[in-house]
Amino acid sequence: MMRLLIGCVLMRGGLSAAEPERPDARPPSAGSNLPTGMEHPLYIMNRDGTDLRPLVSIPEYTAHGSPAFTPDGKRIAFDAWRSGRGETYVNAHIFVADANGGNVRDLGPGAMPSWSPGGNRIVFSCYQPRGVWIMHADG
Repeated sequence: MMRLLIGCVLMRGGLSAAEPERPDARPPSAGSNLPTGMEHPLYIMNRDGTDLRPLVSIPEYTAHGSPAFTPDGKRIAFDAWRSGRGETYVNAHIFVADANGGNVRDLGPGAMPSWSPGGNRIVFSCYQPRGVWIMHADG
């Protein structure tokens, strides 16, 4: 039970208001008013909601989520699934990319990534082996 409680605290930390802002003040958004039946890449927009556009899309994965910028705003971590093929949390993968969406790297199985304060490690949830894990940001 203690491990689960710690896991919830760590995972929530990646989604809280304390998440560092990107220097150019353009946080990612997984817009809820997007067309259905399409791929769901990560989107980015201005704070006022204008200029919505895709940031990252990996063709093999139809759903992307849990975006988290590094404290310096230079990189973004996120997870992705192949929802159209019955993919679930069990086989979600964690990806890291430059803040502009370039240089995407698959770091392997996991979900809900959150950066360490120094931006050199990622804490994430994993189903097998079950738990909350920490890895180097380069995998």
